[in-house]
Amino acid sequence: MVAQVVGGTIHGSITDSSGASLPGAKVSVRNIETDVVRTATSNEDGRYRVPNLIPGNYEVTASGTGFAKVVQSGLTLTVGAELEIDLQLRVGT
Repeated sequence: MVAQVVGGTIHGSITDSSGASLPGAKVSVRNIETDVVRTATSNEDGRYRVPNLIPGNYEVTASGTGFAKVVQSGLTLTVGAELEIDLQLRVGT
C-alpha cells in the first residue's frame, strides 16, 4: 500500500532573547483562507509541532507568560511540506 500525503506540518522552536528554550509557550497556527486555528504548547525543549495541516497560507503566533506575543505571517504550506518556523519571544510588560 502507498500512503498519500495530503497535508503538511509546521514545527519549530520557541526561545527567549538570550536563545534559551521556552517550554510551555502557547503556539497558534491559523489558516488565513479558512480562519481555522490549531494550537500547540512547546515541550520541555521549547519545540512545537502542528501536523496534518491542509495546504494554504498560514500565520504562526507564539506567546508565553511574561513575554510579548510574536506573529510570523506570509507562510505558504504545500502538500507534504514541513515548515520550520523558529520564534523568539521578548520580555513583555
